[in-house]
Amino acid sequence: MVKIRVMGDRKKVEETVERLGKVFQVMNVSEPYQNRNNEMVRTYVEVVVCTTR
Repeated sequence: MVKIRVMGDRKKVEETVERLGKVFQVMNVSEPYQNRNNEMVRTYVEVVVCTTR
């Protein structure tokens, strides 16, 4: 399993998480966290990376 941090404006983060779901098996998506020093948010996505070919 790999944890990916996605940062950006809320709409772009939601779009990116949706795209990740088309490529990887998503196990968990955190709630968006507001960044301290700017308007962006961050979300953590846990995905399964297939190791077999």
